[in-house]
Amino acid sequence: SVPNPADLDYLASPSHFSEYLREQHMAKHGRASSMDPAEISRRYEIYKENFINKQYEKFFNAEKENEWFREKYHPEESKKFLAQVSLRRHALLKLFLKDLDAGDLDVVCFDEPAEEPSSAGDEEKDKEKADEEKAEGTDPVAEDLAANGGIKPRRENILFIKGVGTTVKRKELEEICKKVDGFQWLALTDPRPEKRMARLGWIVFKEGTNLDAAFKSLENEKLTAGELHLSVHTQMPPRKRLAPSEANDPDRLSHDLMQIQRLASVLDAEVGITPADGAELIERRIEVLFPKDAAAEEDYMEEDEVGKEEGGSLTRCTEKVKKSLDLYIEYLRQVHTYDYYGGIEAASPEDLSRRTGTYLRQPTRAASSTTPTPTPSRKDWTGKLDTRVQLRITKPIDGAEILKQGGRSVEAAVDKALSGHVAKEGPGKYRCKECNKLFKGEEYVKKHLKAKHGTLATDAEAEATFFNCFMRDPCKPDLQRPGVGSAPPFTGAGGGAAGGGAGAAPVIMGPPVPIGEAMIGNPYGGPNPAFMQGGRGSRDYGRPMVGGVGAGMMRGGMGGIQLLHTTGDKYLCFTFLPARISPSSSRLPFTPLSSRATDPRQIRSYTDLDNVSKGDIDINYD
Repeated sequence: SVPNPADLDYLASPSHFSEYLREQHMAKHGRASSMDPAEISRRYEIYKENFINKQYEKFFNAEKENEWFREKYHPEESKKFLAQVSLRRHALLKLFLKDLDAGDLDVVCFDEPAEEPSSAGDEEKDKEKADEEKAEGTDPVAEDLAANGGIKPRRENILFIKGVGTTVKRKELEEICKKVDGFQWLALTDPRPEKRMARLGWIVFKEGTNLDAAFKSLENEKLTAGELHLSVHTQMPPRKRLAPSEANDPDRLSHDLMQIQRLASVLDAEVGITPADGAELIERRIEVLFPKDAAAEEDYMEEDEVGKEEGGSLTRCTEKVKKSLDLYIEYLRQVHTYDYYGGIEAASPEDLSRRTGTYLRQPTRAASSTTPTPTPSRKDWTGKLDTRVQLRITKPIDGAEILKQGGRSVEAAVDKALSGHVAKEGPGKYRCKECNKLFKGEEYVKKHLKAKHGTLATDAEAEATFFNCFMRDPCKPDLQRPGVGSAPPFTGAGGGAAGGGAGAAPVIMGPPVPIGEAMIGNPYGGPNPAFMQGGRGSRDYGRPMVGGVGAGMMRGGMGGIQLLHTTGDKYLCFTFLPARISPSSSRLPFTPLSSRATDPRQIRSYTDLDNVSKGDIDINYD
């Protein structure tokens, strides 16, 4: 029978889940019955969501005592880190306002550049125009903005930290960096589960700091866990990403503008930026670009009506909305290190440029050329965008919205915690485990616990709030990425891997997992595909590595072993090595070759009749 996906420690594949449901359905309604594929898909999505929430529960319990986790998500301890971030936000604000006043940001545009077809005559004109621009000279600011999708790059003195473990404290790193004159701040990324919980970092110095001397002074500095390895930070060109054409719809542009204004107000308030120092200055710049005089307004209205009659794609009013939206997008990126369309929030500009690219809106289909621009294959892209932004604006701690994100009900969490301190001794007899007082009902014991043993309730409430702060973060570590809790291939009744086959990429290396989660086999407790019975190959849902084969892929049962080595205090790394496994081994689930289900189509023989053998050959024609 197919194992119940709910009992597995890894995410079952869709084929595994559907096979299990069909098996249960036929056992209940008969072998001739069938199950609706749409119903199977619906149930799989529910199962997948519940499984992912359980994985986040495990991740929270494993990391909640670590410094990086508490300084980001703990309701109280995160305030100290936010104060440090606020200082840098104000420094970035000064740079942004300087560019805004100088007009350097007037050309910012997050639209995908239109590609116009060119002819032979156009090529000559373009060449002449290029020669004229070369003779007149070019604007370096405009070149930077054009090359970076509207984002002005910052050229700062920065050293890049190649890797930092979670056991290294921020304070320890800062004390080392302060040895160099000109040190400003330290930026660290969140640990990445798919990279053995490694962190990256950047050491930012003041302008004019001797970067070579700083590098020589800090390179190979001893840490509590390892050494400090650095390199000079190089700013890479931003990656271009496309937002769907719906983002360029006039109604959607207006919606995004109102939404981003609310978001900017919330982010400003968190770091102490007043409207007079932020949003109001953006609005003033918009008024400079689009003056509000009666004649101009009348012209705008006429252009709007003409645009609507002629089916124009962009009216003057829409152009103003779009320019306002683009300036706010740039404001969030430069000052708050927040990517509006990507929904990514980082603690530093360096981390933001690493985690996301520059989203460019595709032209609307009506305004595009004869060949429509392909829309990214993302289901309900704008709906997901609104959800991420609203979560950031409201930051719910309790209620229906946080439950949708996999969070906990604070009231239910407190009630569950108090129930563990109530002992039922008989009908109408309930005792408090803390002080042994006897009560007539369980609800009276809970009231007593809240009144006399209040720390029990407050601790449970704080824990639930802490967890909800983690779950509401759209930028929390992605445990669904390849290499994190990957499922082994599903083996059907014939013993072969579903969808796999001979020559499929074997799973050689798994991600780091906490000690005790899995000692051998697949991460988070699942069996290794190489050890599955009758497996004639495997499908790698993570990163394929070279140098191993799965059990059953070669005649004679060539399999492999898992070697475990630590990558820190809490995590292990699994490495697969090919090895001859003995059928008598008690540590591995090995099935002798003779008892395995075999497929005669995979047994092949071949004789080369054209290759003449050496020595005398006796050919018998009888």
